[in-house]
Amino acid sequence: MNTMLLGGFMASSIVYTANKAAPLSIEGIIMFVLMLVFIVWSISRGLKFSFTDLFVILGSIFYYSGYLLLTDARLENIALYLSSIFFFVTLQKVRVAGRKIAISLILFWLLSIVLHPVELINSFAATRVVDYFSGFFHNSNTFAAYSTVVLSATFIFIENRKLRWFVAIMFLVMLFAHHSRNTLLFVLLAYVFYFLLNRGKGKLVPWLFFILVGGAFLFLVVIEPNLAALDFALFGKKADTAGRSAQVLSVVNHFNIRWFGNGLDTIGKYTHDVNSYALHNAWINTLYSMGIIYSTLYIIFIRSIYRNIPIIAKSFLLSSHIYFFFEPGLFFSILMVSSFPIIVAIISQNKYEDRTL
Repeated sequence: MNTMLLGGFMASSIVYTANKAAPLSIEGIIMFVLMLVFIVWSISRGLKFSFTDLFVILGSIFYYSGYLLLTDARLENIALYLSSIFFFVTLQKVRVAGRKIAISLILFWLLSIVLHPVELINSFAATRVVDYFSGFFHNSNTFAAYSTVVLSATFIFIENRKLRWFVAIMFLVMLFAHHSRNTLLFVLLAYVFYFLLNRGKGKLVPWLFFILVGGAFLFLVVIEPNLAALDFALFGKKADTAGRSAQVLSVVNHFNIRWFGNGLDTIGKYTHDVNSYALHNAWINTLYSMGIIYSTLYIIFIRSIYRNIPIIAKSFLLSSHIYFFFEPGLFFSILMVSSFPIIVAIISQNKYEDRTL
């Protein structure tokens, strides 16, 4: 039952993302209801929460009380945000058949590729972003993000080596279809993290992770703005085309970091007015929108997950958070791009064996 409910929720999240639906749309309401059903069903089975779980839950209630009073948040948004935290905390306490979830993710991924043959063929030689492969989704970056989830779920839950190799080869081929440099970075870092963890160098990994996060921030605010003069391209994209540094700099220079944040709607409206699209940095978006307390609660939660998952899952979880530094999103969000990597990592707690690649 847990697997069916979680699978239904994830399917609704995919539909919501593919249709670019609004929170109060039919797709959004179905996704929210399925999440609540999962939470209620799980709690009704008699879950026991740890000290960390209770700290995150009670801390979230305290945080959202201040967030509601000090920002432009609406009450219905608070209900959604708080429910999403309950969802993630609850998920780590239930047993889910991760292999069935992985197979479902793979099948949808393959269908997305097979059912768009013309787009696929044309995407390899495409020079415009709008022509890159996106499958069922509205843009190539979303498909690329979903591809990273498929790769993660495959190597965590699938034991069949032929299927693993097939997915890995397809993943590499699709790099040249959706043209995502961030996806290439994701897979390279996942391998580096896995190599270090599997060689008993686990104590070095958190240091490397935060050095990479600091380096990514340095790249966005210092290096990328100076790359415009370089004639360098990867997957058909020049070094200065993404515009992520301008987005980050505009937010950092215009807003202060606050305990309860500046408000998700405030940051979202500002970045859309200034840059015409969402802030492509989940770290900066979370810190400036939701504030220090919210970000701290998320770090505490992720740390508790990291300590209880297999080595391969740790590798993908860390790599996903580097990936988040270059893509839109919000930590603790239930939307597909932000939530699926965390969901896959959480349910891997039921798979304790550390299998090699």
